[in-house]
Amino acid sequence: MKPKEVKNGVAIKIRVKPRAREFGLKQIGDQIIVEVKSPPVKGKANDDVIHGLSLFFGKPVQLLKGHKSKQKIVLIQGITLPEVQVRMEGL
Repeated sequence: MKPKEVKNGVAIKIRVKPRAREFGLKQIGDQIIVEVKSPPVKGKANDDVIHGLSLFFGKPVQLLKGHKSKQKIVLIQGITLPEVQVRMEGL
């Protein structure tokens, strides 16, 4: 799923890689990989995903789907699709 503009912002599908050395974003083809330090225990990795993406985009982020999966859909609030594409060009 490519980033999709919705009513409140932009929804993107990501794949989470827990237990990484540090937070990071990678784009391989159409897939966006978010690496987080935390293990996938008690929502810690999800919290790191939300926090890291919020810092990266400078906007609030909400987890829509995939609370217990490596595949997730997140909503970046208050942003447009062109803004997301510009931010992700360097990945």
